[in-house]
Amino acid sequence: YEIPKKSIINKDDQDGVFVKEASGIIKFYPIEKLKEKDKSVLIYAGIDGKIKVNDKEVKTISAFSDVILNPSAVKEGDLIN
Repeated sequence: YEIPKKSIINKDDQDGVFVKEASGIIKFYPIEKLKEKDKSVLIYAGIDGKIKVNDKEVKTISAFSDVILNPSAVKEGDLIN
């Protein structure tokens, strides 16, 4: 997948993005960068939607994830419409 560079944050030494869940709650999802471009980043889609983080398989974003483009405007657990 390709996402805007400005949407990436670092939480607990892990790059990731905030995603608006179907319920409207903001959740952090880790990502694995493959290649950085000028204003965007190509990220690994994972195997069955999961990537390895600290030797554990964790869920990453999917093609239909509602990635927050301005992560400084929200925090994990916020509820937005």
